[in-house]
Amino acid sequence: MSSPERLCAARGQGTGKALTQACIDLARAAGHAEVILHTTLAMQTAWRLYLALDFVRSPDLDFLQADLPVFGFRLRLGTL
Repeated sequence: MSSPERLCAARGQGTGKALTQACIDLARAAGHAEVILHTTLAMQTAWRLYLALDFVRSPDLDFLQADLPVFGFRLRLGTL
């Protein structure tokens, strides 16, 4: 099975959610106040995942990379 076929077969298995949650957990354990990430309009599945995990769109983090709009998201972690 080629890499693109493997990627398609892995979709919907919760891998992206598990990896994102692991990053959130690591950031929280390290005492960070927030997690910031960036994505593009082409990544709508990821965009929905981030919103479901309580990330908030943060236009102050947006930028252009060449002609590609890149959109920022922020998750405030609060205190332990």
